[in-house]
Amino acid sequence: MHIISVLIVICSLIMYHISQKNIPSGANPFFVLMAIYAIALVLSSVFFFSMPKGDGIGEAVSNTNWAVFLLAFSIVGLEIGYLLAYRYGWNVSTAALLSNTCATMMLIPIGLLFFKETHSLINYMGIVICIVGIIMMNID
Repeated sequence: MHIISVLIVICSLIMYHISQKNIPSGANPFFVLMAIYAIALVLSSVFFFSMPKGDGIGEAVSNTNWAVFLLAFSIVGLEIGYLLAYRYGWNVSTAALLSNTCATMMLIPIGLLFFKETHSLINYMGIVICIVGIIMMNID
């Protein structure tokens, strides 16, 4: 499952950016979000209720916390941010790479401070390479 979960993320990210880039420029971005989340609600409901040992709704609700609300806000921000970035001319490869690399770089100190993650010398060398890559991406 370790590899499969990452493959799901990779495939989903590819589909995500391809579909974001192809949303018609005249479409209202907030209507697009409503349509996306309506479809996502239906799909999630089908998966939730088809689970053989699925929790009841009450138990599922009681097992959530503030992070669910923060995630909802962040997803809306991601959707609108990428939609607008692509509408204003960002390339699919550049916008995704730049935003994911920058976010990852900002998550490093958060991981170290709040989640007690550790990194090796080779990891820090990779971080330096990422910074150099961001600089090189922005050289015309």
